[in-house]
Amino acid sequence: DTQQITQALSDFADQMVENCTRFVWKNAPEPVRQQAGSSGFFVVAFGKLGGHELNYSSDVDLAFFYETQKTGLPAKDLIRISRQISSLLSKITPDGYVFRTDLRLRPDPASTPIALSTDAALGYYESVGQTWERAAWIKARVIAGDMQAGTDFLSRMRPFVWRKNLDFAAIEDIHLIRQQMFTTRHQPVSPDPGFNVKLGAGGIREIELFVQTLQLIHGGRQPKLRGRSTLAMLEQLLAAGLVSAKICKNLRQQYLFLRQVEHALQMLDDQQTHEIPTQDGFAKLLGYQNMTRFQAELLACTEQVSQAGKTLFGAPLLGQLVLDIAGFENNPNTLAWLQDAGFLDADSILTRVRGWMSGHIPATRSERARRVLAGLAGQLFCAFRDTGEPDAAFAGFAAFFEALPLGVQILSLFANSPDLLLRLVDILMLAPKLATTLSKRPHMVEALLVASAEQADDRQQYQQEIAAADDLELAMNVARRFVQDELFRIGAELLTGHAAPAKIAKNCTSLVDASIDGLAKRVDAALRTGSGATADWLVLGMGKLGSRQMMPGSDLDIVVLYQAKADSSPVAGALPAETWAARFTRRLILALSAPTSEGELYEVDMALRPSGSAGPIAVGVEAFTSYYQQDAWTWELQALTRARVICASSAKLQSKVETAIRSILRRPREQKLLQNDIADMRARLAKEKPASGLWDIKAGRGGLIELEFIIQANQLITNKPLDESPLFTSEQLAQLTAAEQFFHQLLQITNMAVGRISTSEELPARLQGLLVQACGSTSLQAVESKIQQCREQVGALLDEVLALNVPR
Repeated sequence: DTQQITQALSDFADQMVENCTRFVWKNAPEPVRQQAGSSGFFVVAFGKLGGHELNYSSDVDLAFFYETQKTGLPAKDLIRISRQISSLLSKITPDGYVFRTDLRLRPDPASTPIALSTDAALGYYESVGQTWERAAWIKARVIAGDMQAGTDFLSRMRPFVWRKNLDFAAIEDIHLIRQQMFTTRHQPVSPDPGFNVKLGAGGIREIELFVQTLQLIHGGRQPKLRGRSTLAMLEQLLAAGLVSAKICKNLRQQYLFLRQVEHALQMLDDQQTHEIPTQDGFAKLLGYQNMTRFQAELLACTEQVSQAGKTLFGAPLLGQLVLDIAGFENNPNTLAWLQDAGFLDADSILTRVRGWMSGHIPATRSERARRVLAGLAGQLFCAFRDTGEPDAAFAGFAAFFEALPLGVQILSLFANSPDLLLRLVDILMLAPKLATTLSKRPHMVEALLVASAEQADDRQQYQQEIAAADDLELAMNVARRFVQDELFRIGAELLTGHAAPAKIAKNCTSLVDASIDGLAKRVDAALRTGSGATADWLVLGMGKLGSRQMMPGSDLDIVVLYQAKADSSPVAGALPAETWAARFTRRLILALSAPTSEGELYEVDMALRPSGSAGPIAVGVEAFTSYYQQDAWTWELQALTRARVICASSAKLQSKVETAIRSILRRPREQKLLQNDIADMRARLAKEKPASGLWDIKAGRGGLIELEFIIQANQLITNKPLDESPLFTSEQLAQLTAAEQFFHQLLQITNMAVGRISTSEELPARLQGLLVQACGSTSLQAVESKIQQCREQVGALLDEVLALNVPR
């Protein structure tokens, strides 16, 4: 009788564990020695031993616990005692061994000692305990040591295992566990040789999961369903009306049959095996004439079990890869799948993900988050695999995911939008800067659902929100939230490989314009309270901002000009205009660049103001005009060609400044002196700041800086825009336009993703492919050939410009 045999084997194991426990305590050195039965230390049995269902060559699943206050012993002594008990049971001697022991069903076995305090165990289960652990505790019972302490602990564990409300969420979790068991590379199916009668479809574990799932769902309200024996609980489920008489009868018969097969398998060589062999001798051990007859009965058995499982769990998740990322050790089937998929560090990766499932990170502290993650595992790892660099893809996702404060929302979003997950994995691999931002502001993932950056480009509403903020600090936070969200959208669009450089520059520039305008007005309003304003102000954009060529990561080159208010009446305590303007400028720089609780906004560079850092931080309009008319260096005039008014407190002041700049740039100049100055600057840059490599796009001969020299020199020499310049042929203009667009396209992507680079070796393989696609090229070599060609064309054109003699 199978039940009598398993009961007898279990009783024998109980006695052996109890004997070993008493022996260790009795022979422990003073002051550790005491009676095991009152020590506060106890041994819990799980699995088949816990359910009195031990088979011929089973391991015994044990865990050691202790009540800290009752034992009065340091943890190290209790750990040593636990090791000695385990060793007595499992150590192989000339006379053999007693039982193999498995200690991995304790809380988080990878990071906890083998003996754990009851308080630590309860804290673990209450915070991050998983459904599979609840199922394991159904069969748990105290078999040795301080039985009263153990009984008290089981009582305290009851709310974790048995929920008061009907726990239908357990079906979803157990269904995943069931599917995970069947995920493998080459798992034989019933009744073929190699079929696993324990873990295979229709095997012993499927019957146990069927019973335990119904226990978890209904056991909280029906104490009779809290038993440990699989067969006894089948009868109770029938009595409760939760299974039909047919299913109860079939599962009972098939369970007993499979357990007989399991016994016979392990009697062959005293090995803990569950796989069907090929030889007829095994079938005869079970009373069959040959393997054919045995396999026929095995097939009928497993089909009935699988059919019963479908009544509870539904049909298998066809077409959906389900990977086991839970449990107390790496699932060999999942590990094999990862290795086949190209993961080089599969073991460490799976161990890390199992840590997530144990609640080791904030994103998976909730039970719901862990449940969704378990369901997404196959989808996640397929996305990593499909990048072609699975280890790198996982590393990028892990850095993002482990930094999240919460995970359930983002995981649910992935579950409902598979394409979103694929795009995110690309971003995390290609743009570490965006990944860092995203981990701090995970809601921005939703921006990937927006088809175009322009769809979210509402600058007017943004400025209204800045104006509506209660104070300047809140306005600064509004700006940081909005800009970070927008830059993420822009970056995500860049990484599609289809973004137009002009559109990216337009969106980045309008974002800066709106930020400066909105915050400058808030700074102005804040300073007006009290003694009022004694100056009008204007913010001048220089560099890329002035030429509307901003890109993600660009600094803000600005100059602040002011003019004393002519119509202001003297007010007691009012600041002089220059002092007020300097204070306005400093506060504006702070508003634009200071980090707040919402992060950073922009880096501000004021070096292009007259006299640079040696000059006043806010420049009077008359002094500005006089400086550029009389004292400006050629390089400063070049910079002025890109100047643009961003915002001003007075339309009259704006008109005055714009008129002054036009007048300055149109003044006649000695052409040869201008050309010599540009040539000298070119030579100095080549010596002091040479290009570090072909991909250092801005620097070096024919780089973006030299291209800008051409545009600036043209304006200073001819006073005409580039497309009307008499200096160039239509073919040369086309070359310049194409080179400028190409350079900006490369820089927009590389600056956002990896920053300044020298060679293509610094580009991840996926980013190389993206650049090839974005440039419309056939290979990375073709892109590099185009860079070299553009450099040669731009360098040659600047040579011509510096040698020309053009009459004005």
